[in-house]
Amino acid sequence: MRRKKYEQNESTIARRKAEGRGTGEGESYRPELEIRDVPSRGRRHRSKSRKSGRTMHLLSDVENDISLINDDDDCVLDIREQFPLDRQATYRTACEMGVEHPTNRDGGLNVRTTDMLIIRSDSGTRRLVATAVKFDKKLSARDRELLEIERRTWKKKGVEWKLLTREDVDPVLVMNIKALRAYYDLTGVPEPYEGCFYEISDFVLRTGNRPEDVRASDWCESIDINYRVPIGTTLCVFKHLLAIKQIKTDLRDSTQIEHRPLSAFVFLKTNL
Repeated sequence: MRRKKYEQNESTIARRKAEGRGTGEGESYRPELEIRDVPSRGRRHRSKSRKSGRTMHLLSDVENDISLINDDDDCVLDIREQFPLDRQATYRTACEMGVEHPTNRDGGLNVRTTDMLIIRSDSGTRRLVATAVKFDKKLSARDRELLEIERRTWKKKGVEWKLLTREDVDPVLVMNIKALRAYYDLTGVPEPYEGCFYEISDFVLRTGNRPEDVRASDWCESIDINYRVPIGTTLCVFKHLLAIKQIKTDLRDSTQIEHRPLSAFVFLKTNL
């Protein structure tokens, strides 16, 4: 069944405000728009954030990819998707520009949203980056007007604003992030014996830093043999340590992770 066209009215705006939409932070944040609220031309995603543990509502593949990149970025503290702007603020901006502000079917002002509000900490300095996400930069004149309303409104608040499209997404980086997310939580994965993953993790982190050309997969297999566990056990643990950032490597490199030499990885000091 075809979804109805998304329209706002004063009743839905009031209801969402009462529900606390667009407020909170981290796990408690709730977006102004959730997947069920609005149709999307592309695929929509419910993606669990590693930063907050919250399920994010993303309205396109491009939004999902950009959220994954930010969620994996050590400098990003939080991601607040579908973040609402104050209606009066965007109305004043539209008036200053001499353009029409979108209205709802009751004649009131529509709530304009920013696709993502990224909270970063760069060198200890906290800053906000308001991010609009579009498939590409081929936009109608009206779409450009609406984005300019958004940009100017954030500028008045002293917040950086940027427009990102699919051209800003590194497909190799996204592919590697997605691959490692499957190993982030090993809960439920059967261990060959109790405490096996802990022991292997400790060994890997203590002995991994070495300038050798041996492939990660071959090294992991030698550990499997030494611990007398099924082949693939250590590689699973190895990828888990990559996922939780206790091992680091260049995720923009297209070389398959297990085929890289040990010298391509940095093993952080164990705190197990």
